[in-house]
Amino acid sequence: MSHRAALYTVRVRERYAARDDYRLLGNIDGRGTSVLTALAQYLTDFTSTNDSGSMTLRSEAPVIDADELLLSLSHGESGLATNIVNPRGDLQYQRTPPDTELMRCYGLFTLPLAERQGWLALHVNHGRGVKSLLEQGLIARWREGLPDLVLHLTPFVNTAVVEEAINQNRIGNVRLIKYTKPNDPAVAATTPWVRAGQDVRIEVKMSPRTRGQRFLGRPIRRYLEAEEAHEKEAIFREIVEFEGLDFDEVKVEIVFSDNTRRSYNLEKPSSGHPMTLELEELDEGDDGAPTEESVLNALRAALATVQ
Repeated sequence: MSHRAALYTVRVRERYAARDDYRLLGNIDGRGTSVLTALAQYLTDFTSTNDSGSMTLRSEAPVIDADELLLSLSHGESGLATNIVNPRGDLQYQRTPPDTELMRCYGLFTLPLAERQGWLALHVNHGRGVKSLLEQGLIARWREGLPDLVLHLTPFVNTAVVEEAINQNRIGNVRLIKYTKPNDPAVAATTPWVRAGQDVRIEVKMSPRTRGQRFLGRPIRRYLEAEEAHEKEAIFREIVEFEGLDFDEVKVEIVFSDNTRRSYNLEKPSSGHPMTLELEELDEGDDGAPTEESVLNALRAALATVQ
């Protein structure tokens, strides 16, 4: 998998007000409280855990910078027994169910105080989506501190950009990706290249053979327009099937009018977000993980496509 951005709108309304009667972000309670300071307070010393206790999200002290709120998050997973090996296959560590594997990810709120709508870009680190845990814990704290107000974090897809790309025939290439396990029948298709017990990433890239040609975008439009969960799931399964093999992901490259390109990922309906953006040109730190600065800059670039 890769590093992606999931985008959300941020709005606040009075609990019993009309659904579209949102407050100014700089004065959400009529007494001068800004959503920026409220979120910073509720996300300090923040921990959220799922019902089974196997997933945990923690936030370090958020940082306010002008109209931005910067989040450094740790996503933890426990309950699994695995072997950690080096590139040669040598055992380095045996992970037991009580152990927690932590993965760093980031978030960026942009909250213009004179507006009624702000934005949240969340870093999805190799498939580790954090929105559910973030929202669960945040809403609980919000209700304690501001019980008369409702915080809305709503998934956002810039359908106008996608539809324009489809209408103007700007789908550049499509990649189907599958992640297999050692006992997955799909692994058989990769032999004799794969050693026993090795996980495999299988990718099919489809590009027009003739220069300048583009792909049809109708499947993307159908997926984004589907409202019922079962309908969206059925369309997704059609999209990720190729030559009898079911893939896990589909990555679509859109070519814009200035010839720049951006990759979008159609996500599984169960992810709760229909589409994410690929985060590109990230700088690696000494540990091989992307640096905080480069991820936050990439999240800003992702938000710039919709603001």
